[in-house]
Amino acid sequence: MEDAWVHHSIDACVTRATEAMIVLSRNAQVGVPGVSAIVQALAGVFPVLKELRVIEVGNDAPLVFTRQRHLTGIEVSCPNSNGAVCNNRGTCRTLRELAALTPTASFTTAGFVYGSDPNALTTWDADMVQGCYCNKAHLNSGSSVRYSGYSCSKIPCPSGDDPWTNNQVDEVQTVSCSADGGTFALSFRGEITLPIPFSASTAIVKSALELLLTITSVSVTFSTGISACSSAGNAMTITFYSPSGDVPLLSISAATLTHSTATVTTNVVQTTQGTKEDTICNNRGRCDEDTGTCICSLYHASSNGLGDFGVLDDCGVVDSFMTHGEL
Repeated sequence: MEDAWVHHSIDACVTRATEAMIVLSRNAQVGVPGVSAIVQALAGVFPVLKELRVIEVGNDAPLVFTRQRHLTGIEVSCPNSNGAVCNNRGTCRTLRELAALTPTASFTTAGFVYGSDPNALTTWDADMVQGCYCNKAHLNSGSSVRYSGYSCSKIPCPSGDDPWTNNQVDEVQTVSCSADGGTFALSFRGEITLPIPFSASTAIVKSALELLLTITSVSVTFSTGISACSSAGNAMTITFYSPSGDVPLLSISAATLTHSTATVTTNVVQTTQGTKEDTICNNRGRCDEDTGTCICSLYHASSNGLGDFGVLDDCGVVDSFMTHGEL
């Protein structure tokens, strides 16, 4: 296909309407990047141009590029319903930005690089195509996960352990700390606690962790003494109830801890790998993604994350007279 033919096709369409269409052969060498450059150049010449549809022969679904408020390029824009971009539950980001924001298993950002070479054919769309980066939804349990769906329209439901599976254990992690002054902080799945004094009690450490949007319920014990850290070293044993399962390691920020006679040392290890499930509606109900509500199966109800009735709005508890599960 010759550039002149493409140019003529756009010219013929634009003079009649506010939309343009380009048909690419399956093996066309001009590629979408070339199309984008042509349309960008035409934007100033034909101010009526608002939309370009690129159709590849053999592919029924057109790729629609919507002209943005600045005449700097053509982009595939985010879903917009009655002026609510991403349903007002997220932000519109380019593919380059979305790659950098991709979460890891521990909910930190992976920082992937996409589109570093503007001439690469495989990443031509880095700054031209947009998608929704969904916000966090705060559940009644106190935990926080992100809205989902291409337009952030789906509301997440609570998750937890299946009450009908047996012989499973909770995740246990041990945080060691040798210090006699200052403060530290603990991080989990992208959230960080307020500063915790070196002399904090088990109750203070527990409270600091449960204030995080990514933790609902833990227990905390010390190997010795009543302070989280000591000059000789202490170990905090943290058992996870919600979230359940094999969760990522906590991380400790110790830059503001001090030691009067030695070097500050800290460490975090997994003592026991969690083997309980962390599944949507505990595998005992279905999620209504329009409301974020678990519709529990017969004889199942909201739990406290410990196998008893509670306010987590999941399906993690079974009435005691039941003898077998059902869905």
